[in-house]
Amino acid sequence: MRVLFPILALHAALLLAACTGVDGHARVTRTAPPELTAQNALNAAAYYNSPEFKLRHEDPRVPADYAEFKRISIYPLTYKVWKSPALMKAAGTRRVLIDLHIQRGFLYVNDQVAMDFPVCSGKEDGTPRGSYTVLEKQVHHVSNLYDVSMPYFMRLTYDGIGMHVGYVGRSPLSHGCIRIPRAACIPLYNNIPTGTPVDVR
Repeated sequence: MRVLFPILALHAALLLAACTGVDGHARVTRTAPPELTAQNALNAAAYYNSPEFKLRHEDPRVPADYAEFKRISIYPLTYKVWKSPALMKAAGTRRVLIDLHIQRGFLYVNDQVAMDFPVCSGKEDGTPRGSYTVLEKQVHHVSNLYDVSMPYFMRLTYDGIGMHVGYVGRSPLSHGCIRIPRAACIPLYNNIPTGTPVDVR
């Protein structure tokens, strides 16, 4: 132990010298951590301004007034669904518009917007544009081609294109069908009969 004591004392002195500055005060090395570099600061700023961040931190409340709904800061990206219960119950003509450019759908009753909702169309322009009518409706529909469930299916073409409940990203992701969130698809299904015009543009 007497042999080790001088070695331990030397190591302690070196450690004390490394950790102290002038007059015995601790030496502080001020280096910016990696997360504070200029490039990472730019990356953080881009993330906080990104659609993904805004969607995750969006106010969940839905404005009662449609004009206010259209003024949502991230419209049309929002996942929110706007409905006018009074218009949806009203008698009159009905039509549906699917806007592929902004990935949103609209139910019109007597040429007034009764519902505004997000949609997810076919990737790589897989959803054909055109004027259609609802050919048939099925609550429980299974795709013959992909063997997947397509609840509340509203057929637009006989080769498989339709509107149905499905995962809605904020960019085109489907094989061609128009996916609609359940909160909008079920009211839409219950509100339009077969023969309703559907304009996909």
